[in-house]
Amino acid sequence: MRGCENWATEATATVALVVLLALGTVGAPAAAAVAPAESPADLQRILDKVEKELGKAESTVRGKDPGRVSLLLQRLGEELADFEEASRFEAMTSAIQTARTAARSGDLREAEVALLKARRIYPALSDYSVVRLAEESSRAALRAAQEGDAVLCLQSIDRFDGSIRTPLLLKRVREAREAVVRARTMMVRRDMEGGAKAVAAIRGALDGLKYAGALSRALFGLQVGSEFLTQGALSAAKDQVQRALRELRTAVEIGPKAQGPALGDAETKVEEVWRHISRPRSGDAAKLLEAERTIESLREQQS
Repeated sequence: MRGCENWATEATATVALVVLLALGTVGAPAAAAVAPAESPADLQRILDKVEKELGKAESTVRGKDPGRVSLLLQRLGEELADFEEASRFEAMTSAIQTARTAARSGDLREAEVALLKARRIYPALSDYSVVRLAEESSRAALRAAQEGDAVLCLQSIDRFDGSIRTPLLLKRVREAREAVVRARTMMVRRDMEGGAKAVAAIRGALDGLKYAGALSRALFGLQVGSEFLTQGALSAAKDQVQRALRELRTAVEIGPKAQGPALGDAETKVEEVWRHISRPRSGDAAKLLEAERTIESLREQQS
């Protein structure tokens, strides 16, 4: 009987520990509030810390020390929580949805207030945005709200929303955080194999976040580069197309395998134009436009 009692006590303690780990409360003092990011660099600094802790966890989970892995995962979870708070993805999503709901009901004053809030947030998210589309569409939505044009306001809000897609970005961060909880639970169970799979899921979610950003930046670079090319501003066009090409290469490296062929084709077209952009050819603008359409389609396919 005493053996059964001891077993029951140990089992209860283990369950309690799992719950505490899931809540992130074991040995963790109350965290100070994280200031909202004021620039993309603020967010990148936190993401760099996330990457550092994740790299350590990926290496350590291949060993035999679940306690060490759990500690690293705790730190990783804290950094991810800081990133989510600083990014204000949720606040941005809420502001856009409030603006959309208000515009649909004809309350354009409320829509204006929500749009002003969103416009204060989004500059810090430019690494995840199609920047020119975000600026143009948010200005158009705000102007339409001020002028009482609900139809144009709604159309512009939808374009603004699509230029950033904060619900998707928030989903990726939360997928990573949920995977951290699963990984720490595996460490309580001393299941290193299960922990390794959960850590791989963290990496997958973060790659999804970075993939979304790379596609948005590539699309922006191509849009601006195409415009410069048409205007004959070849040096500026080359710079923007090169930036787009760099982002496309990142997307090819970390993106879903199913989208690899389409991404590779877009990369090839962009690279062909970039290599001789100082002496443009007649089909260059068409190639860039085709690559733009591919990237737009891939952005819409993210879920």
